[in-house]
Amino acid sequence: QIVFSADASGPPNLFVIGADGNGLRELAPHDGQVQYPSDWSSDGETILFDRSHPQNSNEIWAVDSAGGEPRLVVSSGHGDRMGALSPDGRWLAYVSRATGSPEIYIQPADGEGRRLRVSVDVGWSPAWDGTTGLFFRTRGNKLMRVGLGLDRGQLEIGRPETVIDLGDRDMSGFALHPDGRILVNRPLAANDRDEVQVIVGWGG
Repeated sequence: QIVFSADASGPPNLFVIGADGNGLRELAPHDGQVQYPSDWSSDGETILFDRSHPQNSNEIWAVDSAGGEPRLVVSSGHGDRMGALSPDGRWLAYVSRATGSPEIYIQPADGEGRRLRVSVDVGWSPAWDGTTGLFFRTRGNKLMRVGLGLDRGQLEIGRPETVIDLGDRDMSGFALHPDGRILVNRPLAANDRDEVQVIVGWGG
């Protein structure tokens, strides 16, 4: 199945459709706020989405993939968005502007515990590398990775390291392939061909 946003009847709302194009359904009741999906849990049961808020800019909400009433996950008042659950469902990574700039934070997914800042100089688009690391984008078209570990149930965060530096070549997005490759999306210039670039061997 595929989750997406569409604005057929007003501000964008969440919809789910089968990969074969059948079974389109609205995922959650719409209250007029802009809503965009950010993650689908590895167990298939939960979908995270960004919800615009007149006072807080953005909040992170969750809804069962089968549908139902959405529930608030993060609302710090600092434009929280881009929520991503760890594969084991225990941790939530997301973007917040608590410092005035977008930064990556991690906190327990159940909200019980303090949040920890991961990025050191701007970050967005968090993506989990299993349960041992987290990728994110930063300024200057760089892709960063930070190692993670557990010590007596507490999350230990390493220092972010540059994995890919595209320099002046814009990077509008990325995805992690299950076999370890990194797919990078770049906007096309007028004389560019429409293509997908795959970066391999990034670990060494």
